[in-house]
Amino acid sequence: MCEAAGCKQVTLRAWRRRNGLFPETLTDRRQNHFFSLRDVCMVRAIVVLTHHGLAADDAIRFAQDPTFGLRIESYIDSFLKVGTHTEDNVVGFFMGDASKPGDRILDWDSGQIVDAADRPPAKLTFLFFGAGAEPLISCLSNPTGAVTFVNMKTIVKHIVNALAPSSGEPG
Repeated sequence: MCEAAGCKQVTLRAWRRRNGLFPETLTDRRQNHFFSLRDVCMVRAIVVLTHHGLAADDAIRFAQDPTFGLRIESYIDSFLKVGTHTEDNVVGFFMGDASKPGDRILDWDSGQIVDAADRPPAKLTFLFFGAGAEPLISCLSNPTGAVTFVNMKTIVKHIVNALAPSSGEPG
């Protein structure tokens, strides 16, 4: 899993211990951990984000968000059914919350566009293409933070290719 995701085992163990990554993973009596394809893709996303300068706790918080998990799971399903011709699916987030009363933002809990004054401040505001242009434009036009986008197709393709048996090895 670590090799496919591009991280060291010690790093994954530290993320699990310090940041609570995958607390629900099953463990057998020999302390082997079992991870799904979704889990490996989530670790790859964390690796990519940390390599681009995001703090590990923020990258893990983003990857463990239930909405991100559902999106990556849905994309994996469509990718495995359709193959490599699946369309790109981009998710992102805005670091910081400089929104002020009157700003129209997407509230992920309700799925509605709301006034910023109607929800508590957030460290990360999640963006998904398909949520509409208004929340995306709002975040992109706010110069007080940083917006990061992740192409799930690239993440899933990397993991599927890394986990695929090479042609020189027996089936």
